Amino acid sequence: MTSYKKAQTAKFLPRFLLVSVLSGVSVGMAGVILILYALGIGANSSQIGLLRGLESIGALLTVLPMGFLVDHFGAKKIFTAGCTAGVIIYSALPNAASIFYLTAAVGVLGLFMSFRFVCMNSIFLNALAVIGSEKSGWHRAATSFGMSFLGPLLAGYVVGEHGYRIAFYSISAILAISGVAAFLFFENHEHKSREQADVHPPLRKLFRNRKFLNACLGECAGSVAMATFNTFTVVLALKLLNFSHSSAIMVISLNGIVFILSLFIAGKYYPHCGETIGYRVSMALVIVALLLIGVVEHPAALWAASVILAAGIALQTVINLAIVSSEESAKGRVAGVFGFFPVAGMAAGPLIGGFISDNLGVRASFLAIIPLFIMLGINYSAMKNTVISTNKDGENVFNTI
Repeated sequence: MTSYKKAQTAKFLPRFLLVSVLSGVSVGMAGVILILYALGIGANSSQIGLLRGLESIGALLTVLPMGFLVDHFGAKKIFTAGCTAGVIIYSALPNAASIFYLTAAVGVLGLFMSFRFVCMNSIFLNALAVIGSEKSGWHRAATSFGMSFLGPLLAGYVVGEHGYRIAFYSISAILAISGVAAFLFFENHEHKSREQADVHPPLRKLFRNRKFLNACLGECAGSVAMATFNTFTVVLALKLLNFSHSSAIMVISLNGIVFILSLFIAGKYYPHCGETIGYRVSMALVIVALLLIGVVEHPAALWAASVILAAGIALQTVINLAIVSSEESAKGRVAGVFGFFPVAGMAAGPLIGGFISDNLGVRASFLAIIPLFIMLGINYSAMKNTVISTNKDGENVFNTI
């Protein structure tokens, strides 16, 4: 790697991770504040469920076309536009005095959410070939840190000390800072994405790549598992295992902590064993975790499953991102297509899990996911193993063995 590339990488990565954390904080704050505000204006459980669901559905509707827009206009412009829209809508939310207007506003926010996360994924995928596959989980880890920890923590403090109006304004301020930072930091990666859009073939090329499709399906399955865990673990802990409220929340927090740490660790070690072996280990971990939750009735099993599931999904995520970053098509459309699958999983997991839970019990909603990972494991076993090494320029080289 040349001294110029090293300097560019040294500047890019901390700046990008800062924007990732800020983006995660805005999402984490909004998730808590919107629910509290909805309860404050008289929303019932089904209305809160609709409120949460509409955001994911809105993102699902725009994530694919957003990839093409990123390649055409550049990630910097699209990300800044998404932040600007968020600033305006969140600033107006304190005036939403009914659940109808609040739900409508959240639906619109969902449409603009993909403006931000598709751009961030596109920029990171472009940069990953230079910064190294061992860092493929860093973006997801930084975003999760902001979304799962800093965001809810700040939300609770601001609402408790200053009320909802200041809380919504705080989200707007964080989005504004994110937009300004992106406008200042992301220009070089925008040019690369636009050049790729002009040179490389259309979207159908992606669907002919078996590894890319496997990565997409793996992300969808992983999101189904994590969304089901985050939605129904509290129900299982409180109703069947007699956990206290604080203990039930700690199980979720433990899962988040292990997931973040595993994203950092997995990228460092998995390239030496290869994709296929890494996939097999991740599938085994996830299946063991789901069996512990679905079959074993001792409380210790839930704590163990929380750790094992997070490690398995994190390992799979790192491998998926490394595969997707090696795809030579324009990164905006790659990020758009790839981003569709985890969003679909996040929407499908709670919906299908809720139906199964109502009819067969909470534990069955976890057991029902196991066949999905068994099929993925069989599919991955047919793949040729690829070991990632680094050439003299510091760039990733994928060696099939």
